[in-house]
Amino acid sequence: MLNVARSNVKWGPTKMRREIPLVVLVLFFQTILLAQFATPVEANTTLNVLSQTGYLASAGQYLVVGETQNVGNQAVHMVNMTVSFYNASDNLIWIGHGGFMLDTINPGCKSPFMCLINSEILASQVNHYSVEISSFEPTNPKPVGLRIVTNSSYIDEYGDMVINGTIKNTGTTTASMLTIWATYYDTHGNVTDVREEALTVSLYPNLTFPFEIKLYEPNRVPSITSYELTAESYEYASIPEFPSAALWLLVMVCALVAVAKKKNAHHVLA
Repeated sequence: MLNVARSNVKWGPTKMRREIPLVVLVLFFQTILLAQFATPVEANTTLNVLSQTGYLASAGQYLVVGETQNVGNQAVHMVNMTVSFYNASDNLIWIGHGGFMLDTINPGCKSPFMCLINSEILASQVNHYSVEISSFEPTNPKPVGLRIVTNSSYIDEYGDMVINGTIKNTGTTTASMLTIWATYYDTHGNVTDVREEALTVSLYPNLTFPFEIKLYEPNRVPSITSYELTAESYEYASIPEFPSAALWLLVMVCALVAVAKKKNAHHVLA
C-alpha cells in the first residue's frame, strides 16, 4: 500500500535538486514584477499624446479628440492643452485651450481629451490643426477606489452607440463629483471619439451605481471597433487593469508550477 501523504515525505538530496529550478523561476518572476512596478528615486513627468483626430460634428462644431498618457513616475494635474486651428490657406483662425478629462493623471495612466469650436462659421473653415501640451504641474497620486464592474454596448434605432454599465466604490470614503469617460477606438487603435457621463449622486463605499454613455454621432459609429472606460471622482481614480505582460508571466509561472508539482507527485508514487 502506497503512502503519498506530503507530511510524511522528507526532502532528500534528489528532491532538493528537483525543487531548485522552481525556486529560481519564482525568484525570476518576482524580479520582473518588481522591475515593472518599481519607482525610480528621481521623479520625472512626461505626457505623450498617443493619438488624436478631428472632425466636423453633425451639430456643426469642429471637434478634436484624443488621449494622452503619463509615461513618467510622477502624477500630474492642472494640465493645459493648446489646439491651433488653421484654414486651407494655413491661416490661424482659432486657438482652443483646456480639454483634458481627468483632473489627476497618475503614472502610467491615460486621459482622454477634447477641444472644440462652437462657431459653425469657423468650424466649417477648419482644414488642419496642431495639438500641444503647454503646461502641467506635478502632484501626489490620486488613490484608486473606483472600479467599472460591468459594461456592454449596442447601436440603437437612431444609429447612436450606447454603453451601459455599473461602477463600484471600492474605497473607504464616499465618492463625490463622479464622472465616467468613454474613449472610442478604430481598428488601428486610434481615438475616434470621446464622451462622458457625470453622475449626480455621491457613491458610498462598497455600493454600485448604473451609468449610461451615448455617442450621438451616427457617422462616427461605424469606425468604432472598441472602447475603454475611465472614471474619476474628487477622492478617487479608477482601478487600473493588471498589466498584460505581468499577467502573461503570472499565467506561465502558474502553469510551470502545476507541471512541476505533477512531476513531483509521480516521483513520490514511484
